[in-house]
Amino acid sequence: MALAVTNVTAFSISANKVDVEFSEAVKQVSDLNSDDALNPSNYHITDSSYGIVAVASVEALTPTHVRLTTSTIAKGVNYRLHTNRITATNGDVMQADITSAEGIASAEAFGTAMVASAPPS
Repeated sequence: MALAVTNVTAFSISANKVDVEFSEAVKQVSDLNSDDALNPSNYHITDSSYGIVAVASVEALTPTHVRLTTSTIAKGVNYRLHTNRITATNGDVMQADITSAEGIASAEAFGTAMVASAPPS
């Protein structure tokens, strides 16, 4: 099976909201399913000193787009989004961990992109 979800892009839209866009449509059935894009435990946001930003909930926006509600994202701090265990709608499972390369924009620069790419399979 080919790896379906190979890229994830994220934008902080406020001090406690992060929009996440997947390269493929992802499963969005229930936040109780361990492989579902709606499950908050499938997302981890860390800062450069590995401090953790809590992800409280996930809202489906489109088949490839979700919105995370988080604890406060501090101004002037770079963050990384880690995603895992999410299944594409075609049944392919995302690589164990797709991690951002650039970091999520801080609260001072909403709308700046962060891109995460999986290594080639």
